[in-house]
Amino acid sequence: MPKVSVIIPTYQSAQFVRKTIESVLVQTYRDYEVIVVDGGSTDGTREVLDSYGSRIRVISQRGKGVSNARNVGVFASRGEYIAFVDSDDLWLHKKLEVQLRFLESKPNIVGLTYSDALFFAENDIGESKNERSFQIRKPHRGTPIKHLLMTNFIPTSTVMIRKLCFEKVGLFDESLQTCEDLDMWIRVVESFEIDYQDLVLAKIRRHEGRMTRNWEQLYLSHIALRKKLIRKKPHLLKGFDLKSLKRWQSSPYLFLGAHLLRDEPKDAQQEFRRCIKLYPYNVNAYFLLLLTLFPFNLISKLELHRYVPRSLAQRAYKNLAK
Repeated sequence: MPKVSVIIPTYQSAQFVRKTIESVLVQTYRDYEVIVVDGGSTDGTREVLDSYGSRIRVISQRGKGVSNARNVGVFASRGEYIAFVDSDDLWLHKKLEVQLRFLESKPNIVGLTYSDALFFAENDIGESKNERSFQIRKPHRGTPIKHLLMTNFIPTSTVMIRKLCFEKVGLFDESLQTCEDLDMWIRVVESFEIDYQDLVLAKIRRHEGRMTRNWEQLYLSHIALRKKLIRKKPHLLKGFDLKSLKRWQSSPYLFLGAHLLRDEPKDAQQEFRRCIKLYPYNVNAYFLLLLTLFPFNLISKLELHRYVPRSLAQRAYKNLAK
């Protein structure tokens, strides 16, 4: 039986998946299996996967989303430890060795470990001029529930987790289109400590498909996750005073509205009103709500969708961290 199961969810990734698999197959630690769950790709991904023969195990199915793919992989896994890597990301060759040694040194303490990661452009994997994950979001160890509620600082492609964690907290929530990883890490931290290696052990690819993802769906998933936490796990929110809780609850509506502002000002107006109803102290929400009353052409010229959400997000995380 392999010690580690490596799970790679993939869909329409023929352009990248070979390099991902190669980065797994050259690991210095050798006692592992590779499970690739393909969601019905039609772009040549399956031909790439078939070229590896028995070196990897391929599970094909109709596309049901990344949460389902990861869950299928966990069900099929035989390892004591699970490691995830997205099909457009890469591992450094000592990734499994470093993390397995760390987890086995803390058998009754740490349930999940993660590491720093390098973000790289599609045609450039050099490290000198690219950002690292820990430069963008500060890592935390122990049981950092409040920090996870504010932002997801755990890159999924760097995670190694004990399989028993899933037996304790369940699998990925397939009702969430995105944020399913954050939901999982929050549930893990309820029952286990987490830790990290302050090392770059993975590379996360930035490319057009990833960067032009559905931002509207992202914020809707954040809204759904926060509603779920309020409904099912209110005890996790005791670290917030009421004002901070309402600010946290309202922020996805603000970000969603900012992204809708240029093209769908009426929909944006609705989101800003929802934000204000939950948290009437946000000056930004009133300012953006006022902009929805301006002529469409003026809003288009301002190109607010390019910079407002990022600046608002930075300010929101700074305020919540207080």
